[in-house]
Amino acid sequence: MHTQLMALLVTVCTVCAADEVPKHCSAPPTIAYVQAWQTSISSRNEGPFRAVLTPLATYKDGKWISGGAYDGSNTRGFSEPKPSAEEQERFWADLVPQRFFGVNDAALEFTPTSVGQYEAASGTRVGLDGVRIPETPGSDWGFLVMNRKAPSPAPVPIEEVTGRGILKRVRERLREAEKDLLKEPFARDFDPNLAQSPVLDEAFRFRLKKRADAVWVHFTVIYADEKMKAERSDGDLWKGDYYGVFRTGAGGGRHPLWQHATIDPGEGNIGTFYEFLGAVDVNGDGVSELILEEYYYELQIYFLYELKDGRFAKVAGSGEDGP
Repeated sequence: MHTQLMALLVTVCTVCAADEVPKHCSAPPTIAYVQAWQTSISSRNEGPFRAVLTPLATYKDGKWISGGAYDGSNTRGFSEPKPSAEEQERFWADLVPQRFFGVNDAALEFTPTSVGQYEAASGTRVGLDGVRIPETPGSDWGFLVMNRKAPSPAPVPIEEVTGRGILKRVRERLREAEKDLLKEPFARDFDPNLAQSPVLDEAFRFRLKKRADAVWVHFTVIYADEKMKAERSDGDLWKGDYYGVFRTGAGGGRHPLWQHATIDPGEGNIGTFYEFLGAVDVNGDGVSELILEEYYYELQIYFLYELKDGRFAKVAGSGEDGP
């Protein structure tokens, strides 16, 4: 949805090969995104290819810290206590010499030139001013693993997804969402009995850890009979969205690593929706973190999820106003 306006990137220490975990690097492992069309207000350099890099999360001393703790935005309660002024200054100084590579696209690079400031909805924020490659405006950013050339997420055939028992989990979670919705006064015209068969909107396979893959799925369900579909536009029909992450292989569809379902009257103004932005092992522990965009009516937020006790849990997020 917003991939042309930003790109998730991760730091790679220049003293390390691309397929190695950095061992002697003063900068902590960091994942960030590019404000693709914004130039730092503290930089005199102009041009469409200059950009500002702002951190989504960094991993230090065994803990995740939201980028907002360093760039002046909202940390959404993830980062306590806030780093001292000296720690913030050291953080940015350590990031400037580093190289940044796209999470899903090996051709995407970002070269910092200085620490700067830029204007966001929440006010003035700190970021890395620099140059991005490729220089084609509007190019598809894509994503790539942090410091190792792992495979990019790949589309999964519908037969492979629907044959794992995932559809059963989709229907179960949507039924729970239906029950919750029926308690709301604004949903008096909602009829769960009109649910059509779930339709796979997208599915991507990604490397979860060594010798283990996972799949991200997004299903949609329309609540309408044939007459309603003929008489109304899609924006006037109740629609359910299911998002989930499952292990691949036998039995993978039985226990989701993460899932969410939402039902909306069609305008998109009451549901909570997600977009899969990639998966990457940011902290080098051998297990990929999940990067999702969570968006509501006129609001988008980026979140980083870590696998804990068999489930993906939020560990860091962008400011309350998103990018």
